[in-house]
Amino acid sequence: MRRGRTATRSAVLLSVLLAALSLGPRDAYAEVGSVASDREALIALYHATDGPNWTNSTNWLSDEPLGEWYGVRTDTDGRVARLVLQGNGLAGELPPELGDLTSLWDLYLGGHGLLIGPVPRELGNLTRLRYLNVENSQLTGEIPRELGYLVNLDWLSLAGNELTGEIPHELGNLSNLKLLLLSGNELTGEIPRELGNLAHLDWLILGGNELTGEIPRELGNLANLTLLKLDRNQLTGEIPHELGSLANLEQLGLWDNRLTGEIPHELGSLSNLTSLRLGGNELSGCIPADLRSVDGDLESLGLPICEAAPEPPKSGNAGLLPPPPHSAGTLAPLALLVLLLSVCAAARRTVRGGRDAPTP
Repeated sequence: MRRGRTATRSAVLLSVLLAALSLGPRDAYAEVGSVASDREALIALYHATDGPNWTNSTNWLSDEPLGEWYGVRTDTDGRVARLVLQGNGLAGELPPELGDLTSLWDLYLGGHGLLIGPVPRELGNLTRLRYLNVENSQLTGEIPRELGYLVNLDWLSLAGNELTGEIPHELGNLSNLKLLLLSGNELTGEIPRELGNLAHLDWLILGGNELTGEIPRELGNLANLTLLKLDRNQLTGEIPHELGSLANLEQLGLWDNRLTGEIPHELGSLSNLTSLRLGGNELSGCIPADLRSVDGDLESLGLPICEAAPEPPKSGNAGLLPPPPHSAGTLAPLALLVLLLSVCAAARRTVRGGRDAPTP
């Protein structure tokens, strides 16, 4: 009997464990956290980033409600919902305890270039997060693939750091993302094709890195995109004609790469395009005529403007034969006159022949 109870208890525990694992990192962790754990996470941030020398640290480490601490906003349950300390002089490494702020919606840090070390993987636990902005610092290491768990994220900016490695393809899971800013780092490898899954993306800025390979054709799926900047990398191959499908695109920057081939004529159909920069590549051919009025650096390419394409022939036999000469119109009356004179002469000969014929 005891053995049966033990087996049953083990089966129950195993079922609970499997259920927790099946929730994945976001749901399994969502049940963890309290006002007390939020307070501990903020204290860890204060000590890890030289809190005594912050520009403003009003009420930090005090017994005041967390919502009274500088840069902190709380929800109705007293949990930290917003943390805005950008440009406040934070210096040092971001602590992993930030991943305990599981009710956090907005996280704005960075500025002044004083944050160092890696981006904590534990930020992938913040599944309610909408805005993650840690730009213009000295963060190093790779972008954690765990950020791909942040499915509610609207804005992700890690620009202006010293991040290395490849862009995680897991970022293509951020189905609500509107802005992705990773410029000004030292990122390498190819641009993930999975970024073409970000249907709501408005800005994609990856300039100033060391990215290689071709521009993914899948970026042509980003129907809401208004700003695309891939400049100052080492991209090769041709400009994908699929970019001509980005009907809402206003700015396209591909300068200072190693792109070759011709400028796709499909780019001329981008009626909202106001800025186009393609200099510093190895492009050939001609510039589509519809792009002449777009601001940018097209003159620096040294390429001619494409001539207008000839009109296609009309249906039927039209266009298959050359048109008659202009003088053909004046020949028609003359031919008719000759025909009439010939008929009259024939009639006259007939009458005359009948008059001269012998009478029977």
